[in-house]
Amino acid sequence: MKPGHDVDVFVRVGAVPTGVEWDATGELVRRHLAARIPALGEGQTLELIAEAEFPLEIALAISSHGPGERDQCLGFANLVKSGRKVLWRRWRSIIPDPARERRRISMKKIYFAHAMCFYGHPEEHQDLATIRRRIRGSKIVNPADYSGHPEKLRDVLGFCLHLVEKCDCVVFNRLLDKVTAGVGKEVNHALKIGKPVFELVAGKLVKQTKRVKYVSRKRTVQLYSEWRTT
Repeated sequence: MKPGHDVDVFVRVGAVPTGVEWDATGELVRRHLAARIPALGEGQTLELIAEAEFPLEIALAISSHGPGERDQCLGFANLVKSGRKVLWRRWRSIIPDPARERRRISMKKIYFAHAMCFYGHPEEHQDLATIRRRIRGSKIVNPADYSGHPEKLRDVLGFCLHLVEKCDCVVFNRLLDKVTAGVGKEVNHALKIGKPVFELVAGKLVKQTKRVKYVSRKRTVQLYSEWRTT
């Protein structure tokens, strides 16, 4: 994949959910890495495989070798054949200091699109914890944290769409099984500009590739009231 270099590829045990076809996932990873690795330098890095149907992180260790030596790539297919024997300690061995690596590697930013009635509610805290557990090491951009921001007060939607643009992916949830007005616009904007989008459903992140249908602003406000009385 990268002439003159050896490439080791690591996946954390349990990263691929039970029931997911390894062969299909492995092909997605192979295509992603074939496009990314030639542009990467030596060292360790984390790659988010946005093409997968679930949040999947792959760790890479790239090192140069002497002239005449054969290029090697410990690829995802090899990991599959080994029977998922890539242990967490091997993952840790190429990233021995997570805190240092988070400073060196650009931390993934996740925009959490959710209805305003959830802001500060225990359900919001639970959802945030789920996202952190599903995509470890990520930084969550929560629009609730900008409630008093002067730019947001001038243009709520425009401000939030700008936050979406600065993030690496978007996670959203529904309110009473409906996509509310603001959330729907944020999700569709993210899809339009090529950001990966996941829906939070029953504690899992489900890849969303198609534009979502959302209710009107008036209906959104009604849903707020209905949710508060449930």
